[in-house]
Amino acid sequence: MKNEKFEQLLSEVRNEQVDDKIVAQAGERVWKSIAGAAQMRDVSTHTLCSCEDFQELIPAYLAKVLAPARATLFDDHVHACVACRHALNRARSGERQTELRIVAKRPDSTAWRWAMSAAAVAAVAVAIIAFDNGQLPGQHTVRASVQAVDGSLYTGSGAGMRLIPAGYEIRNGDEVRTAKGSRAVVRLRDGSLVEMGERSDLSVTRAWRGTTIHLDAGQVIVQAAKQRSGRLYVATDDGLVSVKGTIFSVNHGTKGSRVAVIEGVVRVDYGGRTTDLHAGDEATSSATVAKVSIQDEIAWSKNSAKYLALLGDFAVLQKQFAAIPGPGLRYSSELLPYVPDHTVVYAAIPNLANTLGEASRLFRDRLEQSPELRKWWKQQQKGSGPKLEDVLIGLKTFSSYLGDEIVIAVWKDGTEYASPVVLAKVKQGGLESFLEKESRKLSS
Repeated sequence: MKNEKFEQLLSEVRNEQVDDKIVAQAGERVWKSIAGAAQMRDVSTHTLCSCEDFQELIPAYLAKVLAPARATLFDDHVHACVACRHALNRARSGERQTELRIVAKRPDSTAWRWAMSAAAVAAVAVAIIAFDNGQLPGQHTVRASVQAVDGSLYTGSGAGMRLIPAGYEIRNGDEVRTAKGSRAVVRLRDGSLVEMGERSDLSVTRAWRGTTIHLDAGQVIVQAAKQRSGRLYVATDDGLVSVKGTIFSVNHGTKGSRVAVIEGVVRVDYGGRTTDLHAGDEATSSATVAKVSIQDEIAWSKNSAKYLALLGDFAVLQKQFAAIPGPGLRYSSELLPYVPDHTVVYAAIPNLANTLGEASRLFRDRLEQSPELRKWWKQQQKGSGPKLEDVLIGLKTFSSYLGDEIVIAVWKDGTEYASPVVLAKVKQGGLESFLEKESRKLSS
């Protein structure tokens, strides 16, 4: 009897009809589980060169376990790459990649032809820009070159590792590393210099927003050239450093990273916290990374004496600028009576002509005393665009025509706000001629 019941149960199981929708849903759940398990591997250190490399980060990105620096690079790439953006959207919705063929009748109209022409022009423009930046599939564009080697410098990995000499061209995503006791200097295409300490490992890539130095290990000192467009980045697995043109050091190890600024301003992003560092400042990615003096941090560099001299000059200038007496206190305004009663914004600032003149004089005196500062200043004056000294002279000259008080005011006429107005007393003749001359310079 028991056998008969067992046979009956087996027969019912065999003959049970399962809804196709339930089977499809179960298959989809299994697919997601397999795909997720296969893709969620350690992606914290592999080099990002191609779309496939970025798409491997998608599971970690969606799980919010991707390091902030990698997440920032991923966001930047996805913003510019249609294929990776579609892959991210498919992963978010849990869909597998399918090919859909939709047959539609194309409207035969002038508007359609114009739209297609505009799209073609836009596509060509984007392709040209991408080609210039070396971002088209299959391109392996040169991003840097080895300027000098002191010791041994390698590229490749495993059995493919080989020594490379000065003059070697480093292509997009290629890793280069120094041996123990070795140093090297790498020159980027924009003119920036990257000095590598011993046992340092880096690669260089470029995206729409700028060039990125990926520092996997070791220490570098970067002399960043002025960026024509975008910024220069140094990315580690725990942070991101960005600059427009300055000198700074990045040291990356197993405990974390440390950034030290020699000249200029450096923006540092660690754990989602963004900080602007100035000359002489330091920042670390973790409390386990100790801060050290900048002298010790850059002592390994052959240019350490030059960098320390610059730091000393900047410190002296900072103290001298801080000691410049500002304009005297004002207890009344001579310009307030000229402002309408319905003024909603009123700002009065002192005339800084004397302060600018004194600061310019102190800087020129320091230039005469310091050879390193002169070299640095000469390098800053290279390239096109207005020079800082010319701008300061122009501001000082303009301010010399005005009184001690300058007012900026905005008033409201009914429901409309008037354009901002600048008021100042003219204390000497020639202002009109000066403004006409400056206007001609700007228009030429």
